[in-house]
Amino acid sequence: MDSYWLPPISSNSLPVKAKPRSNTIQLSNFNNPNRQKKAFPLVSKTESKFFHSSSAAVLEKKTVVQSETKVSSSTRRPLPSLPRNYSQQSIEVAKKTSDQQALNSEINFRILSVQQPNDFPNQLDFMLAKQRTILGIDEKRKKPIKTYKTAKTLKPISSSEDIQTSEMSYEESHLAKRKVSVLSDQEKKAISLLTNGISGFGKSGVHGSNNDIVERECLCINQNTKPILMSKDMMNVEDTVEIRNFLQISELALYQMNGEVLPYNYIEAEISCGGLMQPVLLTINTSFSQYKISFKCMTNLKWVEVKKMIEKGISTKVSTRIPVKISNYKLVIAGTRLYFQEQKEMRQYSIINDISRREKIINIELIDQNQFNEEINQIQLKHQNLLLKEKKKCKASNFSNEILSFTIYELLNFDPEIVFKKFFDENEITSCIKNYFETRSFEKYKIILKVSCCLYMGTDKLCNKEYFTSDVINTIFDCKIITDFSYSMLPLETRLGITLYAIRKGKKVVIGFVNTPLFDFQNFLLSGYVNLRLWPDEESDAVSSPLQNPSPTAPIISIKFPDPVIKIFYQPYEAKYPQVPKNLLKISNDVQQLALHNDPFQPLTNEQKNEIWQNRFNILIQFPDSIDLLLRAVPWTDYKAREEMADLIKIWPGISPIQVIGLLDVRNSFTPARDYAVRLLEETKDQVILGYLPQFIQVLKFESYTCSSLALFLLKRALKNRGDMGQLFYWLLVGENEKTKISLRSKILLEVYNSMCGTQLKELKTQENFIKIIEETAVNAKHWKDDEIKTNLPNMLTVVNNALQGSRLTLPFTSRETVSCVVVNKCKVFDSNAHPILLCFQSSPIFSQQETRFIFKVGDNLMQDMLTLQMFKLMDDLWKKNGIDFRMTIYNVLATSTTSGIIQFVPNCETVNSIQTKGRGITGVFDDACIYEWIKSKNLEEKDLKNAIENFTYSCAGYCVATYVIGVGDRHNDNIMVSKDGHLFHIDFGHFLGNIIKLGFYNKESAPFVLTNDFMFVITMGNTDTDNYSFFENICTKGFMILRNNAKTFIYSFMMMLCSGVPQLKHVEDVQYLKDAFMLDKTDDQAEQEFRTLISQSLGTFRTRLNFFMHSMVH
Repeated sequence: MDSYWLPPISSNSLPVKAKPRSNTIQLSNFNNPNRQKKAFPLVSKTESKFFHSSSAAVLEKKTVVQSETKVSSSTRRPLPSLPRNYSQQSIEVAKKTSDQQALNSEINFRILSVQQPNDFPNQLDFMLAKQRTILGIDEKRKKPIKTYKTAKTLKPISSSEDIQTSEMSYEESHLAKRKVSVLSDQEKKAISLLTNGISGFGKSGVHGSNNDIVERECLCINQNTKPILMSKDMMNVEDTVEIRNFLQISELALYQMNGEVLPYNYIEAEISCGGLMQPVLLTINTSFSQYKISFKCMTNLKWVEVKKMIEKGISTKVSTRIPVKISNYKLVIAGTRLYFQEQKEMRQYSIINDISRREKIINIELIDQNQFNEEINQIQLKHQNLLLKEKKKCKASNFSNEILSFTIYELLNFDPEIVFKKFFDENEITSCIKNYFETRSFEKYKIILKVSCCLYMGTDKLCNKEYFTSDVINTIFDCKIITDFSYSMLPLETRLGITLYAIRKGKKVVIGFVNTPLFDFQNFLLSGYVNLRLWPDEESDAVSSPLQNPSPTAPIISIKFPDPVIKIFYQPYEAKYPQVPKNLLKISNDVQQLALHNDPFQPLTNEQKNEIWQNRFNILIQFPDSIDLLLRAVPWTDYKAREEMADLIKIWPGISPIQVIGLLDVRNSFTPARDYAVRLLEETKDQVILGYLPQFIQVLKFESYTCSSLALFLLKRALKNRGDMGQLFYWLLVGENEKTKISLRSKILLEVYNSMCGTQLKELKTQENFIKIIEETAVNAKHWKDDEIKTNLPNMLTVVNNALQGSRLTLPFTSRETVSCVVVNKCKVFDSNAHPILLCFQSSPIFSQQETRFIFKVGDNLMQDMLTLQMFKLMDDLWKKNGIDFRMTIYNVLATSTTSGIIQFVPNCETVNSIQTKGRGITGVFDDACIYEWIKSKNLEEKDLKNAIENFTYSCAGYCVATYVIGVGDRHNDNIMVSKDGHLFHIDFGHFLGNIIKLGFYNKESAPFVLTNDFMFVITMGNTDTDNYSFFENICTKGFMILRNNAKTFIYSFMMMLCSGVPQLKHVEDVQYLKDAFMLDKTDDQAEQEFRTLISQSLGTFRTRLNFFMHSMVH
């Protein structure tokens, strides 16, 4: 097969990894303005079609494989790429193609039908992302095929003739598939990497061993539907991620090798110490005999030898009339799906070693090969057509039972014919239409379907097309869209977003969306069938994840890209360094002002973009921190401009750390720019990386592919600093596992980390088991009565103590503190709606005999609390760098899942509500002296009281500024606390970015932030020192101006969290609140004066105290 190399590049200037051979044909006239927008057919593998050729293309003629010669191939990147062999006839056709016809043709799409996959138990998605095939066997040809037909046309895999496990190697199956007898050096290298590659997913659980080098094995499904055994000595993070990304399998193993397979060097070391040589009793259960076979053996025996012993035992137990061929069976641990490779020794598996040390008895099962194949066969997705054979009238009462289906035809002009097969659950769709349109019957109400297609480059829309498909729900239409967008205009990072709507009488309901990169991870334009699952009830936008929905029951879009002999490939940018012009024109005043202010929210007109691009060298020299402004102005549809921007980045000087972070948010998808940011991060200290680690985890969603420079950087840093960074890295990824839009990617990164983190693995496993027990306790506590809590809680906590016996627990939210046991009598369940549990632990001896307390909460997503407290920590660091300590109380919060998490307990403090109402009732809310009197009662010495009031003054000022900047809402006297030494702090951040509580048309919170008279009474020491008000106002204003000068720190941090799943942070517009809060459109003097006005406004707002009173009255 030949390849389109996009765009034209001279062969003598290509990088070594992508340089075409001497027989490359180079075409000219790339930017011919008189090009004709005309579609041409393609050359397929089975028939002679025409294909696109272009002045933008370089046709690389690859050597045809002969039986006596090897395939020559170019190595484009270290990622294993299996080259294909293409016919000479195809090359001849390519030579005859006009050089003005190809890549400048418009891009089209075609959408066909609507279906829904059946839901069956334990359905596994084995769709290979590269080939996007549904695995099966053709009825006539009796061999694996690629198909998108329904399962009724497929013959299940049932015999060893159809599918082989160990009889055929990966290399043999690859040769059989390609029908060639010689492999190239590149193919041998790729096969070697694959057959030694890692497989099997680490779920939220932990896999691996106590060694830095861990060999892992797994049975996975390859593109030829033949399971292959794979293993890898995990020594290189990049290789691991690339191999996993190369396979692109969403679930890799039905029968999985145990995650902890010990390498031989570990075994030899243990043997020298007298370990790993244990006598065990093997008990074998079989499906063909009622007898159990038992025999003693040593754990240094290989599994193939165990099989022989089993076969010998069978011959004495089972009647000779029943022929039993032991080679037709697989060995697994009883009750598990841990499949053992026959050539490995028993002691190589950690599970065998664990059992042999404890029980000395190992229960083995023999699984029939046919049963094995049947379970593998479950990977076939069985689709059910929902097309109506006849119209039926229905009443409102039985509307939900009516089958709704329709077929849509559409063209999105990719000379490739792209076919979208959409599948919907009839109950969901009818319910959706019923709720929104109050439909009673299909004949009475006409539903219009609309499809929106958009091409994105970052947050820029390259093109956006919407069209209607039908005004009668069961009518087939064929609609075309001409995008006026050609292949040569496509950036490598282009994403296609598709949204499906249902409309009646102007009311629009989103049915679902899906986004996908147009180029795969090897820079080839997608070809063949690409099966993508819709995300329901959301619209596609630039912030949406490029990953598909992993749910096996989600609607599926089966996109048919062309699978021609000639493939379209995006040529990597040339490795050259641009020459900066010596005589630069003076930068224009408009561009200078834009570069100085560099407002990330300010939209740019086309004229401004052109002017900025013309002044690109001036920005490079005079305003390097405005690189993000230049990236917003790049004409992405012009390849020469993209190439020049990549060249400029090679010589771009260093920029400020916050600008580096800004290059990684959703707005910038240009790979060279993101790689440049990662290179600068390499020089950053761990402490800084740790401060932004949640953001870095989130922006992995904006990467087009799993194996990105950012992912590799984070893995390397986490493995280098496994204590602080590694543990947080682990738990942040675990928290992402339940967020389906990133779960696949997070599982891959988790597996790599688990495989290489060494002895830390045991600590992580202990933490995970602890979290599971506590979460179960917290869920049950919601249903306990008061008397049940007194008995059930100690019982559950005793289970935790038993689990911790003899070991230390490292707290998940900090690696620097370990505990030894639960202090049961000091634990309790709080009386609130969520019923959180206060846990008290005895610290380990190495940290003295102090107690550690934290709260475990179930039912809330604590990700928003994590983000808010992280921003408070960034503010505190900025203030301290500028010489002000606002004495913030920033406690740790860790979201362990989307519905649970751990909150660090702050001792010696009470809520403002408790202080106000204690001994006074709810009228104490209006007592100005209540908080002052409480602090005074806790600090009897004059020196202590003065220090406490100073603490209150600074901390109140800090939280006034902090809560205003982030827009924290739902403030009442039960989520503001005061410690005995005077520190004021806020808790429970369920509302932010200006989202306040409303009761109908009534705004509960009208003040910019909480500042009441009782707070000011403390600051002025009982109204005896009025000068303290001026001091308070001054430090508040100074603190605000410091944050304002670093506004981008917070804007970029929130931009990077747009895909975090936080309910009030989903769109770029949500971050607009920060721009308004920082008053970026005002001068410094104007902003300072405006903030002083906000202080007076907050202090004079009586509604704040009224809200306190209403809350105290209700609670």
